[in-house]
Amino acid sequence: MKELPSNFALLPVEPSDAPELVEVYFAAFQNAHSLFAWPRVPNIRKWWEDMLANECQDPHSHMLKIVELISTDSDVTAGTDAANNTDSHGSKVVAFGKWNHPRPTVEIDRKLPEWPEGSAKELNQTKFGTLIERRIEIMGPLEDHWCMSLLSSSTRSSFFHMIMLCQERKNNKTASINEHRAKSIQFYPLSRVVSQLIIDLDLELIATHPSFQGQGLGSVLMVWGTSRADAEGKECYVESAPKGLALYRKHGFIQRNTTTDFVDVDIPGYGLERDVCMVRPAQPKAVAQ
Repeated sequence: MKELPSNFALLPVEPSDAPELVEVYFAAFQNAHSLFAWPRVPNIRKWWEDMLANECQDPHSHMLKIVELISTDSDVTAGTDAANNTDSHGSKVVAFGKWNHPRPTVEIDRKLPEWPEGSAKELNQTKFGTLIERRIEIMGPLEDHWCMSLLSSSTRSSFFHMIMLCQERKNNKTASINEHRAKSIQFYPLSRVVSQLIIDLDLELIATHPSFQGQGLGSVLMVWGTSRADAEGKECYVESAPKGLALYRKHGFIQRNTTTDFVDVDIPGYGLERDVCMVRPAQPKAVAQ
């Protein structure tokens, strides 16, 4: 498992993180579609916050955040929340990702959400609807793969054990910031998927704030899922804008058919923008990460 720098921690996302997640998402995604489809106005920001707060409670998904741990000498000495609670005053979210684990008997949901007022509704319907159809063409009609296609499961919600585990960690008011970080690493195995359910893995989203890019945070979120897929010898699927291609290729994703496995959308005022559909082939268990 790829290691985080010592001043960061990997934790499950909680509903209360949604405003910070939206800040990271809007800062990270400055491509034509994001800027045109999602004007940075209050009602659209609220729509994203509500969606992400719901999605982190989806029992079929794993939303993870990387937080920068922030403390002062006085904080640590006094044992304040800023030193002990890395989910409140002692940290800030700088990156997050979402992996969807498969449900082999369930068909891929073609239903799209109700787009907020002021967004590019027709454009969103065309882009995301076409991406879903392309995913079905490439991977088949069932949710039998691990996937990271944005908005593919945006309306499901139910509380699940990772939230309770995170709350349990937060109730410890005596840990130092380093002790808390050590505990956060325990979340790697706690969110493990039952092996009988795994066919492939779906990576839905990785976003790193521009101020923290180039430090390997995206790779940590990537390896969290690919290592689980490798342990089971399963495939992964993702849809990537051009800016993200290098990261996905670095981790073994390929475009199986360069003449069909993409979606082009004409963004008014910007021109064509392409999303590339990529698959990470199943790895032999002997070489799992």
